[in-house]
Amino acid sequence: MKWLKSAFISLFLSYLVVLLIIATYALFSEPFSWGWLGVEISVLFPFLYYFWSYVQPKPRTGRLWLVSYLILAGFVLTMIPAFTKNGELSRSAVWLSALTYLFWFLYVNWYSKMDRTYSQYLKEGSVLPEFQLKTLDHKTLDSSALRGKRCLMLFYSGNWSPHCMAQINELVKYAGELEKRGVEAYIISSQPEVYSRKLAQKHKAPVHFVSDPENRAAEKLGILHKRGTPAGLHLFGYQKDTAYPTVIVCDEQGKVLFAHETDNYRYRPEPRMFLKVLDEHGKR
Repeated sequence: MKWLKSAFISLFLSYLVVLLIIATYALFSEPFSWGWLGVEISVLFPFLYYFWSYVQPKPRTGRLWLVSYLILAGFVLTMIPAFTKNGELSRSAVWLSALTYLFWFLYVNWYSKMDRTYSQYLKEGSVLPEFQLKTLDHKTLDSSALRGKRCLMLFYSGNWSPHCMAQINELVKYAGELEKRGVEAYIISSQPEVYSRKLAQKHKAPVHFVSDPENRAAEKLGILHKRGTPAGLHLFGYQKDTAYPTVIVCDEQGKVLFAHETDNYRYRPEPRMFLKVLDEHGKR
């Protein structure tokens, strides 16, 4: 099933781009067709959603009802000739519009849900197992070195994920608040170092971008996402496995104060959730 999810998003995005080009060409090069107009509308709005997700990524989205309704509106347009004398019904357009809605339904209700097993190591009060990370200057960072101060660790999938990028953007905005509370923030991924370095250069904030080579730390913490990287991205150096998006907040002894194991990749925890935990811990 994981390989199917890995292939799904790459196939869906390719499908949208190809069909949008075909529908646009048909609309402007052939006599007017309700069928192709309906297909154009059905594929245009999910395409725009993905495009805008990369241009202006958000850490949280709703149920995306508007896009769903617009896809259905396109499907209705393909059916107009069946109930009027305005042209001939295009069965291929009807099926393509219906297929687009099916893909979108699967994206919202199946692909977005991670179906992860919650880690036994991330329960509140648990002490994290020992693990190692790598800094961007190739030094080893032992988890034991994180003790003696409160720390926040954000494991993310990679630069290819717009929701991970939005989550990092949001966390960086709160870096000053974390620093005031004496919290060291570590942003962790197993992606090629060059991508993490680009993020570090982009975000000039008191946070640490570090690497988890071969996902060894993610595996030890029970947050390894097998085949979590979309198919095809290995051509850009990404591994097929990655870490589930996870936020971990620990106290000075390495005990877990807060953990959010994201189970829907379109919904990331709001910073006020872990800031509240840190403030309550600071009062004890």
